[in-house]
Amino acid sequence: MGEQKILILELGGIGDTAMAIPAIKAVLNSYPNAHVTVLTVPRTRAIIESLQAGSPGNLAVISTDAIDTGALNGWISLIQKMRRQGYGIAIDLSAVETGKAAIKRWLFFKGLGVTETYGRNTNGRGWAFSQKADDVLTSDEHEVLRKIKVVELLGLEADRTAPCLTMPDRDREYADALLSEWTGRGLIAGINPGAFRPSRMWPAEAFKNIAKWLIEEMSAYVVITGGAKEKAIAESIAASLPADRAKMVTGVSIMKFGAVIERMGLFITNDTGPMHIAAAVGVPIVALFGQTNLNRYHPYMDDSLYITIKKDCGLCPCYSFAHPMQECRRHDCEDKQCMDSITLDEVKEAAEKLLSNQNVGALV
Repeated sequence: MGEQKILILELGGIGDTAMAIPAIKAVLNSYPNAHVTVLTVPRTRAIIESLQAGSPGNLAVISTDAIDTGALNGWISLIQKMRRQGYGIAIDLSAVETGKAAIKRWLFFKGLGVTETYGRNTNGRGWAFSQKADDVLTSDEHEVLRKIKVVELLGLEADRTAPCLTMPDRDREYADALLSEWTGRGLIAGINPGAFRPSRMWPAEAFKNIAKWLIEEMSAYVVITGGAKEKAIAESIAASLPADRAKMVTGVSIMKFGAVIERMGLFITNDTGPMHIAAAVGVPIVALFGQTNLNRYHPYMDDSLYITIKKDCGLCPCYSFAHPMQECRRHDCEDKQCMDSITLDEVKEAAEKLLSNQNVGALV
């Protein structure tokens, strides 16, 4: 294939970007002479940059916060800058969730002056693309495969195995230093009590109790993880645990975060970005879900390495879902029966089963 300029859009969060890795790698491997640019958001930039080392082609990354701020001036400035690049192909890996999102894509592509566009015909909203892959939000298809289907429209082959992230040496050195005193002494387990949407959070008190159980009954060392905004939650949990058996990792770079998770033998987490990072480094996961499409968002890895827990959508007193896999889009929720009804015993049982299956101990 000749030299081309290709733009890939992956403007989702940490989990979305981790799940896009196989699709992006497929483009890089199939177009070794192309100039490929990935447009992303600042918090996920490092994930895409980690692919540069193994890329046969010329991979560039542009990050924008315009999607978070919603600033029109930011979008106009970005389009003006990118239009000068003269992209011949644009590939959008994300679902078109609303009619407004479809219009935004049409305006964006018009502004760039690119006519060969590939994307997802999400519930019939893919009219802005010249080529589109079938996509139904409530279908059983996993998000990794939905993204791969888009790049397969170009006639290329993609590896449908689990996304794989390789952490930089400097970040692995950080993880080694952090966990050095626990090396070889037993199970290192992670708990991730936060989530981008508070509506998807298992109660902090429940995470505190599972951490105590891991330490007292499983002789584990516990790492409490989270973003900078979740530091207070992590601190409240850490305060209840023995200081020599618990550590906090909050607010560090995503690759340092991944390098720490990589050293774990078990990761108990809400449905959030770090869950997909853990899957991409092959760590056994107990994943706690609220009302969402479990088939679409479960950890994409070997079935023996994860267990998901999700309650029936009929529990929700706030909304009646038309489909059992319809996603709740609430950012906050006063009731959260879907998460609060997950019991400590269910999580313990899942953790024990995973550890028994894998004979997992400390991975450092």
